[in-house]
Amino acid sequence: MAENDHTESGGQRGATSGGDAVIDSIIEHFGVEAGIGAESARDAAHTTPSPLAQLTQAWINERATPELLPYERQLMATLEEQLVAQVNKVDRWRDQAMEQHALEMTLYQTEVERVRFVLRSYLRTRLHKVGSIYGSILACSDMEGMRAGGRLAYCGARAL
Repeated sequence: MAENDHTESGGQRGATSGGDAVIDSIIEHFGVEAGIGAESARDAAHTTPSPLAQLTQAWINERATPELLPYERQLMATLEEQLVAQVNKVDRWRDQAMEQHALEMTLYQTEVERVRFVLRSYLRTRLHKVGSIYGSILACSDMEGMRAGGRLAYCGARAL
């Protein structure tokens, strides 16, 4: 039986490789901060996609389809709250000059920048589509007919 396998008698985990131990400790650390145990945090990470994973999927979907997809309003609000909390935590550590949190501060800052990149890319993709939708509507010679048909209002509602 390999060292990483569960033992028959106790189900205890043996020695893990260095990379697995680091990942497990990070998951445990963030799970404890979220108020759940390490095993629950590890299980939750594998069953429920995180808001960032959901936004990344929405960004991929938005880029892959020619039409404007529905705006992920709730997801954006959730990510904004989490982003503000992360930035506040880093600022608090920086203000207190907490040397013992230097690594965590760097990890948090890196994660904040990663989330901001995905957010900006998602919004930029949507803005590009909105611009092309409105451009094609405004270029149409039968503007009154489009207004009468409600298409202009539809495009405006879908863009928000």
